Amino acid sequence: MRNDFNEIINGINGAIKRAVDRFGDPKIQYLDINPAFNDHRFCEPGHTFADQLNGSKKVWLWNSPARQFVAIRNGSDTKVYEAGFDPSDTTHPPPPPTDEFSYLLDYPEGEPQLVNDRWLTVYRDPKDAYHSMELRGVPEDYSDASSGSNGYIARTLHPTQDGHKAMGDIISQHLTLIYRCPSGCTCFASGFISCT
Repeated sequence: MRNDFNEIINGINGAIKRAVDRFGDPKIQYLDINPAFNDHRFCEPGHTFADQLNGSKKVWLWNSPARQFVAIRNGSDTKVYEAGFDPSDTTHPPPPPTDEFSYLLDYPEGEPQLVNDRWLTVYRDPKDAYHSMELRGVPEDYSDASSGSNGYIARTLHPTQDGHKAMGDIISQHLTLIYRCPSGCTCFASGFISCT
């Protein structure tokens, strides 16, 4: 699926580049920002399932707004988390610890069950029967992207802050190459120019 997405994106980018090139106007240029996302797209080699969720620093695109409530039990201790939201959003429980979450995901216990209109999946540590995790899937209401979603649905597949910064860096570097630093000015690596 990732390869299919990449082919579609490359096809659209190629069509835009060809259209820009047909103008033959140096003031209209195509700038490929696709390399900004190398190693930071969904399902890149070496990424875990947890890396694909919102809040991960490995993927620079917002994922689906679907939420998953996570309960991790270790002996008599149970902690509840929420996966699928930006960890800086303090209105939701924190995301589960990535290492423990990723580890337990490798050990599902049976098939997912539909319980009270929510999908429940249980995972159990093969080395410790008292160490387990329950995932309860709670899909957002996709029928109304504007009410009560804080923009989560609308921003799906949009760049994260890190993604925007990486694109901005490519644009700044390109502008610096075109315009160079004028005499009497100070040019910064970010692309900002200060002239007196």
